[in-house]
Amino acid sequence: MKRLFLRFVVTLIVTHLILEVVVTVIFFSARPGDARVVEDSLRGGMRLAAQQLDDTAGPQREAECHDLEERSFGMPLTILPDIDTLPDPVPQRLQGEGAVVWYMVGDEDYTVTLLASGEVLRLGPLPEFAPSGTWRYVISVSVITVVYLLVILVLLRPTVIAARDLERASDRLMAGDYAARVDERRWARSGVSLARSFNRMAERTERLLESQRHMLQAASHELRTPLARLRFIEEMRGKARDPEELRGLGDEADESLDELEGLVEELLAHARIIDRLPMISPEEVDAGDALASLAERSAPGEEQRVVLELDDFPVGTRIHADLRLFRRAMGNLLANAVEHAAEGVVVTAAVEGEQLVIHVDDDGPGIPAEERSRVLEPFVRLNTGDLARRGAGLGLDITRRIVEQHGGRIQIDESPQQGCRVTTNWPLGSA
Repeated sequence: MKRLFLRFVVTLIVTHLILEVVVTVIFFSARPGDARVVEDSLRGGMRLAAQQLDDTAGPQREAECHDLEERSFGMPLTILPDIDTLPDPVPQRLQGEGAVVWYMVGDEDYTVTLLASGEVLRLGPLPEFAPSGTWRYVISVSVITVVYLLVILVLLRPTVIAARDLERASDRLMAGDYAARVDERRWARSGVSLARSFNRMAERTERLLESQRHMLQAASHELRTPLARLRFIEEMRGKARDPEELRGLGDEADESLDELEGLVEELLAHARIIDRLPMISPEEVDAGDALASLAERSAPGEEQRVVLELDDFPVGTRIHADLRLFRRAMGNLLANAVEHAAEGVVVTAAVEGEQLVIHVDDDGPGIPAEERSRVLEPFVRLNTGDLARRGAGLGLDITRRIVEQHGGRIQIDESPQQGCRVTTNWPLGSA
């Protein structure tokens, strides 16, 4: 970061110095309005001197020239014998009537005009045309440069400090410190959005890794139970001699293997869904049709029915959601409700603001208030005393993640039917 800042400053200084040199060169090389201005300025005096010299003959001509030099011009005035002694293209330019031409020989400036005799009247070398305030100009440009650089350094300082903070936080993240954050207070208003984005990314990464760590610990615990049971069964089979006892142990081993296989399948399904969540593909989904299809598949028999009460639900209401994930989330809720319901499940939906609110109510034993938030975590199961209903405890966690990824929320309350009510919110689609 320091090298980047130094490169920026050096580039800025070099660029400014180049500009200053260019301006200075132009300033010092420029004449007051270039050759044409010089020629126009001296034309009157040069032609008047040429006319006076044309009117003077003999020895008095040289004296007149010397007098004009001292009295009128204050600089050397010379009569050249021939136009051919002048550099090109001066002779060509002198052919015009009354022409006065400016030219340079080395570092010296001259102006010339033709006399009636064909001789050339030359004035020069001319004095330097550098402005009298040259040093004031140099000092002024230098002061402006210093002020310019100081202002830039002052303006860049907060950005450099913030960038260093971002660099340090990034290094901490790479080193495994997932609690690293940047201090948004040290960022200028124009860059605070970058700091917030970095902090959101870091927070999301920390939550994801924490969730994965928790998932791994919970999965290890869940896998340990059937594996320990299988090891115990294997030890018992080595000691058993009765065929009936061996058959019973074999059945228990099959049940443990089935439980282990089911747990692995649920873990794989959970991992696939979690991997898909950051890449959801929302579309316009007809909520009524989707719920009707899920209700029919969730309770195909007659013992327990899923009733859709959508009388107040606008026909054709659409939500903006990934259809496959919506079906998975609501399918989990309906399957849980049907499994625990005594007689039936009621599904209601209503539009509230910019969201569709869906309630799934059952008349089962319900969930104690102190357990309602905990059951949304992975591998958490209530002790119902029914091993057939245990599962892996991942369904509600998957549903929660899907709903939250769509910008909604899930909430568990007591149902009007005295059982459990699970409420989910989904974003509405376009009208």
